Amino acid sequence: MHKKLPMLAGLVLFSALSFAQKPDSLPPHPKDSLSVVKKDSTHKPEKKKPEKPDPIKPYKEVIPDSAISKTGLFTIHKVDNNWYFEIPDSLFNRDILVVTRYDKVPGGAGVYAGEIVNQQMVRFVNGPDKNIYLQLKMTIAMADSTNAIYKAVINSNADPYLASLPIKAYGKNHSVVVEVNDLFLGDNPALSFRSSTRKGLSIGGLLKDRSFIQSIHTYPINTEIKTVKTYTSQPAPHQPGQPMRRSRAFDAAGDVGLVTIGFNHSFLLLPKTPMQPRLFDPRVGYFADGYTRYGDDQQRVKDEHFIVRWNLQPKPEDYQNGKTVS
Repeated sequence: MHKKLPMLAGLVLFSALSFAQKPDSLPPHPKDSLSVVKKDSTHKPEKKKPEKPDPIKPYKEVIPDSAISKTGLFTIHKVDNNWYFEIPDSLFNRDILVVTRYDKVPGGAGVYAGEIVNQQMVRFVNGPDKNIYLQLKMTIAMADSTNAIYKAVINSNADPYLASLPIKAYGKNHSVVVEVNDLFLGDNPALSFRSSTRKGLSIGGLLKDRSFIQSIHTYPINTEIKTVKTYTSQPAPHQPGQPMRRSRAFDAAGDVGLVTIGFNHSFLLLPKTPMQPRLFDPRVGYFADGYTRYGDDQQRVKDEHFIVRWNLQPKPEDYQNGKTVS
C-alpha cells in the first residue's frame, strides 16, 4: 500500500510536466481583448486660419501728417498718388448734383470745351461690409408719402448703385475716409459719356494706363475734379448703298485709333429743402422736365412738367432802399 503512493505521485508529476510542454493545449490568448492605439505620425494638427486684417485702419495710418489736405464740401487728402474724400456724417443721404463737362477735346467731332457731357443727381449712402455706396437718384414717378400707394411707387422705382467705396478710416465727428482714384479713373456712367453720346462719337474702351486725375479743388458747397482719360476709338465704316456722311468721330480716331479727352466733374450740394417747382407753360420758353404723379384719389395717373431753373435769390447786400441793385 505504501509502495503505490510514490508511483501515484510520480504519475501525477509526469502528467503535469507533459501538459506544460504542449503549448497547443493551452487556451488561446485573446489577441483582440486589448486594443492597441497606434499614433499616426503623418497627422499634423490643424493650424488656425490667420484672421483677416481689419480693412479700416487708424486715421493717421491712412492720412499721415505729410498728406496735402483741403477743407470744403468734402475734405480732400492727397497721399502720394492717391486721392481721398473725407465725407462728413451730415452729407449722407443728401442730394448732390454731379455735372460733367468737357475740359479739353480733340478737334473734328463738332464738340467743344465747356459743353455738358452728363448731369446726374447722386447720394452717398451707407452700405454693408463697411462700404459707402454712390447711389443715383432718379425722379420718374412720385407720390405723397401719406398716400397708401406711396410704398408701391417707391418699390417700383429702385435707384441703382453707381459705385462702392470701401471705408479706409474714420475721422472726427463720424466722418469716413474713402479712396476715390477708381471712382474718377474708371468708366463710371455718371462721370462719363451717356450711351448715346459714346456711340455717336465712336468712343471705345478706357485705357487706364493713359488716364489720370489732374487736380481736385474743394469749396464750401462744391468740389471740382479734373481728369484726363484716353479711349480707343474707331470711326464707323461707311455702309454700302448709304449716302456719304461725315463721321462725328474725332479726327484722331481715324489717324491713330485713340482719343484723349479732359473732363471737369462738379459735385454741387443741393439745399436740404427743395425749392417750390414752377409748372411748365408751353407759351413760355423754358426747358422743361417732368415725372408721373400717383395718388390714392386719382382715376388715372397724371404727368406733371416743371421748368428747369436755378434758385437764384439776392443777398441782403444786393438791396438798396428796398430794391435790388444790379
